[in-house]
Amino acid sequence: MLRFSARRFRSKEEFEGKRVLIMGLGLFGGGAGVARFLCEAGADVTVTDLKPEDKLRPSLETLRGLPIRYRLGEHVAEDFEACDFLVVSPAVPDDSPFPAIAQKRGAELITEMGLFLSLCPCKVIGVTGTKGKSTTTALLGEILRTAGIETIVGGNIGASLLARLDELAPDCFAVLEMSSFQIERFAPTGLAPQLALVVNLTADHLDRHETVERYWFAKSWIVANQSQDCTAVLNADCVGTRCLKRLGYSKKVMFSSKTREADVYRDGIEIIEGGKSVASLRGMILRGEHNRENALAAIAAARVLGVGREPIERALANFCGIEHRLELVGTLNGVTFINDSKATSPEATAVSLNALDEPVVLIAGGREKDLPLQPLLAAAARRVKAVVLIGEATEHLSQEFRTTLPQLEVHRAANMQEAVREAFRLARPGWTVLLSPACTSWDMYNNYEERGRDFKEAYRVIRDKH
Repeated sequence: MLRFSARRFRSKEEFEGKRVLIMGLGLFGGGAGVARFLCEAGADVTVTDLKPEDKLRPSLETLRGLPIRYRLGEHVAEDFEACDFLVVSPAVPDDSPFPAIAQKRGAELITEMGLFLSLCPCKVIGVTGTKGKSTTTALLGEILRTAGIETIVGGNIGASLLARLDELAPDCFAVLEMSSFQIERFAPTGLAPQLALVVNLTADHLDRHETVERYWFAKSWIVANQSQDCTAVLNADCVGTRCLKRLGYSKKVMFSSKTREADVYRDGIEIIEGGKSVASLRGMILRGEHNRENALAAIAAARVLGVGREPIERALANFCGIEHRLELVGTLNGVTFINDSKATSPEATAVSLNALDEPVVLIAGGREKDLPLQPLLAAAARRVKAVVLIGEATEHLSQEFRTTLPQLEVHRAANMQEAVREAFRLARPGWTVLLSPACTSWDMYNNYEERGRDFKEAYRVIRDKH
C-alpha cells in the first residue's frame, strides 16, 4: 500500500529548487497541469509515463517550451531514487513497485488534488459517488453560476485547476468531482471539502479496490475528514451513503426520492424542503430518472448555500448535460445516435438504458472491471433489440448475452467504425443506436473521451455518405 504525505503546503515556493518526479502524465489534464504549476514554482521537474510519446502528444503539446525532462514508454528506478517529491497520478495502481523506491530514499508522495486542496484560497465543494457524479458536479456548477456566485468546476471532470489558484478569492467556490483514487490519496493530509456531496455508493473499481467495502472506505474520507464547520450532503436512499452519516464532525443534510423524512426530498417533479416546494424539475432538459436523482442531489447542495428557486430552475432549463454521457450526436433516417462512452460499468449502462423509452441497438464492450453483469442484462431485456460488441470483453459478453437473452441478435465488430455501421444496419426508424460500453476503454483507447469521439466520427462518416 502506498503511503502518502500528510504535509499541507502553504505556498508553491516550497517547491523551489526541489527535484519533483511526476508519475503519470496522462491525457485528462491533471498531470500536465501539475507539471506546469511546479515548473513555474521553480521546481526541477521530470515526467515519467509508461505510454510512449505518440500516445501522449496532446498533453505534451500543452507543456511545449517548459524546462521538463521526460522519460516516456517506461519507468526507470534511477528517476525514483533521485526525487524529493513524487507526484502520483490517480491511475497508478497501489501495487506499483516504483513509488516504494522513492519513499525508501526519503521522497514524499503527493497528488495533484491534495496539492490543490492545500493551496486553494476559496471554499471547496467535493462531489463524489459511483454514478452521476460528473453530471451532478457540472449541474451544481451551473446552478451556482446562474445564482451569480463566482464558481470554477474541475477535478476528475476536467483539467487541473492549479493554474487558476491566483484567480480565486475567498468568496469563490471550487466545485470538484473527486474519484475514490483521488480521495484515498489526499486523505492522510486531513484535508476535506467544506461541503461534501455524496451522490450514491454502489460497487465499482473492484479491479483496483478488490472489495466493495474497500471502495466505500476510500470514498468515506471525503466526509470522515470534515470538521464541525463543514457540511455533508448525503443520499438517504442509498445504504452506502447512509453509513457516512456517522462519520466525522460535520453537519449532515440528507436528500431523498423515497422518504419525506429527509431534509430535502423529491415529490414527483417538486423539490420539497421544510414542508414547501423550493424548486420544480418541470423545465429540466436532461432525460431519465437517474438525471432527476442527479438534479435532486445538486439542488440539495445548492440549498445548503442558500440558492433560491429562480436560479435553480433557470439552470435546469439551460443545462444540456456533459459530453460522453447520454450525449445526443444526431439523427439519420429516423435513427438516433447517442454517445454514452462514460458508462464504464454494467450498472452505469443499465441506468442509461432505463432512461430511454425507445428500442435500442447497443454498442458495448472494452475491458471489464470484474463487476456483476446482472444490472446490464436486466435492463437489456427490457430495451435492447440487438447488441454489437467490441474489445477485449467481446467473448465473455457474447456468451452472457446469448445465454441470458437468447432472443437478442448479438454481433461482433473489429473497431468502432465497423460497430457503428453494423448498428445502423440493424436499427429501424424510431430506434436509437447507443454507445454505452459497460467497460473501460483501455484495451482500444487511451480513455473514454477518445472512445466517444471515435463514435461521433464514425457517425459523421456514415451521415456524410447518406
